[in-house]
Amino acid sequence: MLDATFNGDNILAHGNVNWPQLDDAKINAAMKKASTLPAGPDRNRAWADINNAVVADAPGVPWVWDKTPLIASKDVKQVANGYTTVQDLAFSSLK
Repeated sequence: MLDATFNGDNILAHGNVNWPQLDDAKINAAMKKASTLPAGPDRNRAWADINNAVVADAPGVPWVWDKTPLIASKDVKQVANGYTTVQDLAFSSLK
């Protein structure tokens, strides 16, 4: 996840997955090196260090999906949108 989202090599004109447009030479080099390490504690530590460097730059904001209470009258057939967790007015209706 870190490489795809925060590696400067992934900034492309089309199909760009590096949405924060982060292009830090130090982080890019660390990712290249970490990707060649064998699985184990050293690789895990390398990626944890990269994660800390990315967080220090704050190119993205973590989002925790909140749970929104939905309240409706007994005369309303309420439909919640599974993606936004709010009332989906396109499908909600009066009973």
